Amino acid sequence: MHTVELYKEFRFDAAHFLPHAPDGHPNKRMHGHSFRVSVFMRGAPNAETGLLQDLQEVNEAIAKVHDLLDHNTLNEIAGLEVPTLENLSIFIFNALADALPTLYKVGVHRDSLHEGCEYGVLGFFRPKTTIIAESPAIRGLQEGIAFSEVHIYTNFG
Repeated sequence: MHTVELYKEFRFDAAHFLPHAPDGHPNKRMHGHSFRVSVFMRGAPNAETGLLQDLQEVNEAIAKVHDLLDHNTLNEIAGLEVPTLENLSIFIFNALADALPTLYKVGVHRDSLHEGCEYGVLGFFRPKTTIIAESPAIRGLQEGIAFSEVHIYTNFG
């Protein structure tokens, strides 16, 4: 059995502010970014179809998230009241998890600033599970899943 990693990217533009930034900090004010999101799926392709995940299903799941985020104020979306890169990557992962059973990792990038954040599961496979909490803050805690730490990277090159 071979393991493959499949990915799909999408872009959106949105405004936000960081409500807990100190007074006078530029991120305390409303501003916007162009975001690039990488959605990674991992596992063994189906022996009959040769597919890990039907890309039409991936496109449909991504379209719902894109429509929710694009050209909106992120702070006004339930679960994104504090729209940091960290919270945004977790939010998008959780929004896609039910529709994409092979979802492994989500990366959110602000290319113009050479920075981003990745969030995903430990190990290669995410077992089918039942959501044990519906709160956006803890929705990612599912039976049998150990979530990795949030990875933040900045490229100064």
